[in-house]
Amino acid sequence: MSSLDEYKSQARLDMESGNYGSAVRSLTEAIAIERDNVNLYFTRGLAYFMQKEYDLAIEDLTAVLAVEHQNLDALLTRAHAYFHRDELDYALQDYTEYINIAGDSPNTPYERRAIILTRLGKIEAAIADYTRAVTQAGENKNGKHYLSRATLYYALGDFESTIADTTSAIKNGFPAPEVYSARGSAYAQVKQWGDALENYDKALELDKLSASAYYNRGAVHYQIGDLPQAISDFSASLKIKSDDLNVLYARAIAYFDNNELRNARRDFSKILKENPQNAAVYHKRGQLYSQQDKFEKALDDLQEAVKIAPTVPEYLLSLGELELELEAYDNAIGYLKRSLLNQQPKEGILYHQILAGLALAYFLNTDDEQSITYYNLLVAQDLAYGDTDIWLSRFGWSSFLIESAEKMIAKIEETIE
Repeated sequence: MSSLDEYKSQARLDMESGNYGSAVRSLTEAIAIERDNVNLYFTRGLAYFMQKEYDLAIEDLTAVLAVEHQNLDALLTRAHAYFHRDELDYALQDYTEYINIAGDSPNTPYERRAIILTRLGKIEAAIADYTRAVTQAGENKNGKHYLSRATLYYALGDFESTIADTTSAIKNGFPAPEVYSARGSAYAQVKQWGDALENYDKALELDKLSASAYYNRGAVHYQIGDLPQAISDFSASLKIKSDDLNVLYARAIAYFDNNELRNARRDFSKILKENPQNAAVYHKRGQLYSQQDKFEKALDDLQEAVKIAPTVPEYLLSLGELELELEAYDNAIGYLKRSLLNQQPKEGILYHQILAGLALAYFLNTDDEQSITYYNLLVAQDLAYGDTDIWLSRFGWSSFLIESAEKMIAKIEETIE
């Protein structure tokens, strides 16, 4: 039978060589002989941790802490074990206890606590811990800390701080593609389009397979009106990650706005094949069919959009306008009234377009009184609506609707005179 010292010696050798299973066996034998030896429990807990047997590690480390309440090594290892088990509240408690006892030191786990705080949605507290981690590092600053803090600033909408931190990440030895992408996104948020594109270009220079960088650069090109380049970038993103429906939708919209309706319809249809409950796609494809004068297909799609999302004013408005094209005026009035009811706030282009639609619907339905009422509400918002050129530029209406609006306004003006 081996002696206690032999078990301890063998366990020490096993731990040093990474043979943690053998170490556990020797330590278990040692504990059977010397049950009150806290160090044996701690070492076995550490061996369990290294084997990713976190339940058993926590059990041994808790036994240690029951005797030595401020054993920092046991506290930190148990915190790590809780973290790996995704028991974030317990991990946070242990990390915080460690920090309260140890104070600022090179090993203080501010970064790990910041990660937990982030996952728990405590963003400002996480930023504070990353700030402590940066200060703690002194001259040996870790660029990754800056990137992590930058990501949190971005989530809070503090884009200037995001730019500052991503710049610091680069200066402190972390010029990674994700850093340039993050800085590009912050520049995009403050509409510094040139700087955004420059950073996305750099991200793609470092990682030519970054689907997100292509997508984000495409979004900037879309914002500045360079639709062909936006389509090119969205397509590049899809070559890398073909199943990303968000990118596919972005490309479909770019095709739609660039009047490449066949390509747009193809992309919209692909999305609906994967997600047949996507009301936004039915709405856009319905608008596309309407532009192509395929009114029955447009009606099917717009009705499906409203069926899925019955309170979205944009969908109700489009359906109401289509019913005007189909000369189903009672239906048009019904959808447009529902659109008006759901539209908040009672201002802006969408609200104006609903009022214009109702004025025209009542006019075409020979209800001049209601037509004048809604027209007066419209021009009270903006006198420019006395000119149908404004209707065309702001609403994008068809020639039929614009010509009908001209007749309506002419009749209203005659009535006023």
